[in-house]
This record gives sequence, C-alpha cells and structure tokens, in this order.
Amino acid sequence: MSTVVFDRKLSDERMEEGLAIATSPEDRQMWLEEAREVAIRLATIHGAITIEDVVFYYSERGIDITEKLGKASGALFRAKEFNCTGRVARCARVSQNSSMVLLWELA
Repeated sequence: MSTVVFDRKLSDERMEEGLAIATSPEDRQMWLEEAREVAIRLATIHGAITIEDVVFYYSERGIDITEKLGKASGALFRAKEFNCTGRVARCARVSQNSSMVLLWELA
C-alpha cells in the first residue's frame, strides 16, 4: 500500500477541513469574526501586525481571546484582507516562550 506524502491539493483540502472543525462552535466563529475586525483596525493603524497585537488588544479589555478562539486562532489571518509579509517577530507572552510569529499586513 502506497502512502501519499506530497500532494498540494490534498494538503489544502485537509487544511480547510481542519479550519472548519476548529471554527465549528457558533460562538467560536463569532469571536473569530470579531477578532478579525479588530486585526483589520489594528493593521490600518499600525501597518504590519501579529497575533500578539490582537491578543494584547483583548487582554487590555480583560478577555482571553486565545481561550475564546481555541485552535481557530490559526485561522485569524487566513482571510482575503491579509497578506503575510514574510517577516517574523518574537512573542512577548510568557506562555509562548519567545516563539516566532508571522507579521501580517492588509491586502
């Protein structure tokens, strides 16, 4: 039996299926849409932003957006409104151990 290792179309299909599952609870979808609107406003003001900017915005308001979004947080910038800059920045959140995150800008 042969296992497919590289298949862009299949990989993309599985990514879309995973995103659909991650955003399936109704309230999670609502939070994702709201967080995306916040990201658009922040990018309009600051140019390139990261997930850290969105998390910081909500944390200042007493909301843990990462808890609200769960795995759907990975879908935040997967929208026609954003382009990846190809640059990275370090996370400031202690829980992220200074990991790298992508910078995004408006399309």
